[in-house]
Amino acid sequence: MNWTKIEKLSALLANLGVLIGIVFLIVELNQNTRATESEAAWSRLEQGSALLERITNDAEFAEIYHNFVNMEPQDFPDSDPVEAERYGRYWGSYLLYWETRFLTQTSSTDRTALRQNIYNLLNGKRLVQLIIRDQNSSQARISEFQIFLADILAELESQQ
Repeated sequence: MNWTKIEKLSALLANLGVLIGIVFLIVELNQNTRATESEAAWSRLEQGSALLERITNDAEFAEIYHNFVNMEPQDFPDSDPVEAERYGRYWGSYLLYWETRFLTQTSSTDRTALRQNIYNLLNGKRLVQLIIRDQNSSQARISEFQIFLADILAELESQQ
């Protein structure tokens, strides 16, 4: 073996080492991203659980929630602005929860199930649809999710 062959072999091994290192970094970044998304999803789930616990344990808040869910859009301005803000924030937390699920559920089957879940929850609730439409354009951060949710809202609107 001469020096030229040794140099070529060492260059090949060095390049192979770099490629293995890049693959390793990609795998580690994907795992880190999934872990971060999962942590965010759990945080949102805990927030949602706290709200649902409040609805369950606080009869006054449960009544406010029930009244708002069944309210027609034209009646909304007559409601208490503080309660309207609380209600808007409640649905805003749903929006962030859905967005987190959208990010973590990348298969078409998972996204179809999420779409159906959102559709069923919003179906027949015109006021909630208006709130979500407004918050989707102002609070949702992922444009792909904004389009996903806008499609659901458009389908609901076409059926009314």
